[in-house]
Amino acid sequence: GPGNVIVFVGLPSNYFLYWHFAYYSHCYYYPNFTNVIVNYYYNNPELNNSISSSVSRWEAETKKDLPVNWLENSDDRVERIREYGKFKMNYNETIRNLNTSAPSQREYIKQNRQQYPVVGPMIKENEGPYYVPDNEPEKIKSRKEIQPRQKVIDQKQYEYQKIDRARIYHRNVWSLPKPAQRSNESPTRDNSKYKDDQKVPKSKSHKN
Repeated sequence: GPGNVIVFVGLPSNYFLYWHFAYYSHCYYYPNFTNVIVNYYYNNPELNNSISSSVSRWEAETKKDLPVNWLENSDDRVERIREYGKFKMNYNETIRNLNTSAPSQREYIKQNRQQYPVVGPMIKENEGPYYVPDNEPEKIKSRKEIQPRQKVIDQKQYEYQKIDRARIYHRNVWSLPKPAQRSNESPTRDNSKYKDDQKVPKSKSHKN
């Protein structure tokens, strides 16, 4: 916003914040935004919303590496967040393909202490090296990698089902009662009962 001020229009959703804190690179590239979220969390301890649940979960996840209160002091929090993201990215990249002789986190810090002057002294000593990848979702395959699913159909079974359905259909049709056949001849009318009625009475002759 104006004057490089972050302006919220409504709180970020749980899905967005989970995605943001799931990647160490977000801490390194967006430490100011992360600091705004964390600052809101510490300034509103009584609230229970998407920010409070996401920051508390992320704070619990960092306990294995850093002291519990490493986010409480706001003086140099932005630089601490940036260095922590950079440290996790570089350390994971270093030991990603190495065997058990890979350095532990404290050993890596000692070898590269000038890169992490703020977070370096705070990193805990853990048992041996371990690789903790980002909580990234499953890689989305490109269209070229996706192969269409082929439905395997037993041809004999398919033909049998096809023939069987046809037989059932015709059998049902054949079993229907046949309608009575209508004659093409026009029915003749019996006029015998009307014969008497049709007789014309004889006229009587009159003598003059």
